[in-house]
Amino acid sequence: GEQDVYYGRVTIETIGNEELTAVGKSLGFSAFPNPFGEKTNLQSKYMHGMQNGFHQFEIYFYWKRHLQRLAQIVDVGLMMQDRDGFFGPTPGGDACHDYDTIHTLVTAHRLAEYRNNDIADCLKKAAAAIRSNQNSDGGFCQSRKQVCSRMDLMRHFPFYFSGHHPYLWYYRARRTFGVFLRKEQIIQTGWTKEGRAWADSNLWDTWFRCLALAEIESVLPCFSDTSLRSAKFHKTIGLGYFNPQK
Repeated sequence: GEQDVYYGRVTIETIGNEELTAVGKSLGFSAFPNPFGEKTNLQSKYMHGMQNGFHQFEIYFYWKRHLQRLAQIVDVGLMMQDRDGFFGPTPGGDACHDYDTIHTLVTAHRLAEYRNNDIADCLKKAAAAIRSNQNSDGGFCQSRKQVCSRMDLMRHFPFYFSGHHPYLWYYRARRTFGVFLRKEQIIQTGWTKEGRAWADSNLWDTWFRCLALAEIESVLPCFSDTSLRSAKFHKTIGLGYFNPQK
């Protein structure tokens, strides 16, 4: 998905508007796979489908083209929210998973009238959840609910069974048990030489959390409890792109 966005960004920055329009028409916006298609497996229909789809949805949103199955995408996004308000597969949220779903729901709220009240309630809950991951230094962390012991696994049983979909129950439990069995107490990334603790403030989580709050603020002023209504977003396709206008 991100590769499609990369090609889209390079195209936009290297050719003129007329050529760009011609490219868009030639693509027909039908070359991108449907992440929630009927022939995809269960894993691809939910969290993986939303993550992969997000990078491709941005191309449609940028071009202001009709996105097929938008109602189905909204249904999946709402279904994925856990009882705390996050959208990730492990307790306490995941900045990338959370942002992918929030961005998609915010944009859907602006483009259509489908389940807008449900989206608004979902985003209010998500904003409160995101704020709970802000540390005293002002930065945001990955999660405050690290899984370190068998007791932690038991304590998170309500998280596994958030919502009403058995596959999401199974997937959350599998991913959380995997974190425990692999003893993933330090998060390793390709950005720095050293890892970080789950509850440490870091640029990655802070950037995504601030983006999510600013986008929520664009459709639900004051509910994200921030002063980000005048936030500026990227104007070209890529992570951080958002058009606050319908």
